[in-house]
Amino acid sequence: MDLIKEKNIIVAAHHPLVSHGPHGGFFDWKDHIFPLRNIEEWLWIPLPLIGSIYPLMRNHGIARQDISNSVYQNMIINFNKIFDENPPLAYVAGHEHGLQVIKSSKFMNIISGAGTNKIVSDVTKEENTLFAYAHEGFMRIDFLKNGKIRLGVFEPENGDEKSKEIFSIWLKI
Repeated sequence: MDLIKEKNIIVAAHHPLVSHGPHGGFFDWKDHIFPLRNIEEWLWIPLPLIGSIYPLMRNHGIARQDISNSVYQNMIINFNKIFDENPPLAYVAGHEHGLQVIKSSKFMNIISGAGTNKIVSDVTKEENTLFAYAHEGFMRIDFLKNGKIRLGVFEPENGDEKSKEIFSIWLKI
């Protein structure tokens, strides 16, 4: 087990363990007033009160794709049991259509699910959020020769093939 602690392990999965986007329970005012936008982006039909039913049901675990669901919660519990003894350097995931870097007590949660999708989910910042951006983009982890490890977050520039770095953090110094 000591050998594992010396390694820089990154766990990659589709579903994040934590998120401050819709799958993690965050819905902004537009979701409550214009819920049909979740079906088609152009459906800006106001449905106040009725629109709040959808986020409320999702926050109570009706969707298996959401962190509030009991099956999803069981997955998180099982991962965290493993990570209690052997925490990875980072847990990277997609699922949300946005960019988030969230610090847990033992490792970094990196969520980059908006690489090619033009539909982007709103995200919010919580106390453990280091970066949250409702925009398409990608992240890169650089392993340097001196042993340092750096995370960079990039977004496309004006629809070009070029991209610019908009956030970075040292994962290991």
